[in-house]
Amino acid sequence: MNHKHNLFGDNIMEFPKTVRKHCPFCRTHEEHQVKRVKAGGRAKAAFKKGDRYRRVKMNNGYGGTPYPIQANSKRYGVKTSKKVLIKLICGKCGKAHQYNLGRARKFELVQKD
Repeated sequence: MNHKHNLFGDNIMEFPKTVRKHCPFCRTHEEHQVKRVKAGGRAKAAFKKGDRYRRVKMNNGYGGTPYPIQANSKRYGVKTSKKVLIKLICGKCGKAHQYNLGRARKFELVQKD
């Protein structure tokens, strides 16, 4: 894993396309193929009509949302980085498991030298 920082503070994480990690299914250390996990779509069950109406009703009216975020707080605004989640596919058994790499602005899979 290689972190590069330039003058503008862009956090670029480089990760090899194949790594030797522990496979929980084989219970041994094997070569794993690395793929990035893409974000899932919108959860359909969580946005049923009743839930949506309740949320809209709660946020309407005087005062707006019941849980306001102050402009001067640390949580205000948009985050500039996303958490990187990778899928490790075992070369021996072919089963996959996920691994969290933490936050990075940019993530690249590179060929190992």
